Amino acid sequence: MNRKTISVLFILLSIALPAALYAGGGNEPATGVLISTRELADMLKREEFVILDIRDLASYEQGHIPGAILLPLYNVEAAAAEIRGLGRKVVTYCRCPAEEASLAAALMLREQGVGSIHILVGGYDDWVEEGRPVVTG
Repeated sequence: MNRKTISVLFILLSIALPAALYAGGGNEPATGVLISTRELADMLKREEFVILDIRDLASYEQGHIPGAILLPLYNVEAAAAEIRGLGRKVVTYCRCPAEEASLAAALMLREQGVGSIHILVGGYDDWVEEGRPVVTG
């Protein structure tokens, strides 16, 4: 996928995401917001989050964001109650060009009552491209 296609997908996601994540017509997000890698790095310094890697096991083992928990998309719904019980903010990330898997995970978690959910824009690829720390294995 070229940069122009990715940009168009990002714009579409930026329009669709707020509609999908805001509930009840209020001004407060029901689920969360898109965050950048810089914002995540800053947030990790001062707040506790559950970081969910929505990719597959092979991708996770090749490298993941420090502290991230592997939770492939097909397992998200089953793990939602446990995640909700932690009472922490959640960050999801994947490797999709338009964060499709992260959005799907966020929506599943929201449907299961998980509160504050953030989606990492650019996902793992941008995290690595910016030279941020990764863990392998």
